[in-house]
Amino acid sequence: MTETIVVKAGGEIVEDDEYLRYLVEDIEFLHERGNKITLVYGGKNRITEELSLRYREDPKFTNGLRNTDERSIEAVQYALDRLGADIADFFEGHGFRDYELFLEGIYAEWQETGSRVGNPIGIKPEIKKSLEHGKIAVVSPLGISEDRTTYYNVNADGAAYVVAVGVGADKLIYLTSVDGIIYQGGVVPIATEDDIRQMTGRVIFGGMQQKAFYSLKARREGVDAVYIANGQRENPLVSALSPEGVRTKVI
Repeated sequence: MTETIVVKAGGEIVEDDEYLRYLVEDIEFLHERGNKITLVYGGKNRITEELSLRYREDPKFTNGLRNTDERSIEAVQYALDRLGADIADFFEGHGFRDYELFLEGIYAEWQETGSRVGNPIGIKPEIKKSLEHGKIAVVSPLGISEDRTTYYNVNADGAAYVVAVGVGADKLIYLTSVDGIIYQGGVVPIATEDDIRQMTGRVIFGGMQQKAFYSLKARREGVDAVYIANGQRENPLVSALSPEGVRTKVI
């Protein structure tokens, strides 16, 4: 049975050639078997480097979200566009051209007055059309207002959630630098909404808090299964989807 799968890979994965190769090989493997695949990428390190070069500033985060203002959004856009182009070059360099890059595929609205941190609210319909035409969609988390006048820095976990809902995904996979939600030294294999609520703030915090939050939203809005898994390994997607895989499945 073929499925629609959305993958979110953080900057710690897509900015590393070895980890990116593992990911692209799995994407190609699943795509060749008829699955519709979307990759949403993060760019935390690239954005931090660009802001440092331009403004000599250290990054500031609140609950896993980067503080972004009118001045810094241009650097965010530049860093994400460059990273998207690099990922496209990687696909091309490995002989895989059946993809489409979306640098402005996420619709967003402001989260609070004076901030350029955005809430994701939808996707461009061209993303779903790309999948229907047999392409792999590669999507930047950069948000743009529906009137296309304002850019927003959207958390990539939130971007992946809104893409998953928008394309009617069967599965959403969050790839990160750990094996899943870690509790008392081990991976939590299955996490319910009650489990996540009880662990938030104690075991789940920072970037994992965003993944857990959007995992629950995705499940409530029709995504059949959500996984949080390690992307810094060989066969990260095949492993995450395997019943024997080491990961957290949110149900």
